[in-house]
Amino acid sequence: MVGILLPPSVPGALVNYAAMLMGKVPVNLNYTVSNETLASCAQQCNLKTVVTARVFLEKVKIQPPGETIFIEDIAKDAGFGERVTAALAASLLPAKPSRNLLAAVAPRRWMMSPRLFFPAARRVTPRASSSRTTILFRT
Repeated sequence: MVGILLPPSVPGALVNYAAMLMGKVPVNLNYTVSNETLASCAQQCNLKTVVTARVFLEKVKIQPPGETIFIEDIAKDAGFGERVTAALAASLLPAKPSRNLLAAVAPRRWMMSPRLFFPAARRVTPRASSSRTTILFRT
């Protein structure tokens, strides 16, 4: 699982999609809560890494728990060749071959880091409640 601390926006959606393509489970963290509540959420999900933006953190004035990856740094470091390779792989290949190709062409510590992957996922149990179905999450 990887924590995502971004507002509901295009970059936030892209980071969620990228995490899923990399085989990670994105956990969107609520930026309106206190630092203590945010740390408790991260502990319950076993989050070690949080993806966020510097500009966003300056506005909301909270401290993300664990290792922080800033999307500005990732976007700044990508060269022309990496961008072309990523665009071609995203449009022509399925997710797993795309990830393997990008890892070989542009190895980055954050792309294949074992700290981002936790095999223990939550189980979803549907339960009928009057006329609608409620989804409950159990650890």
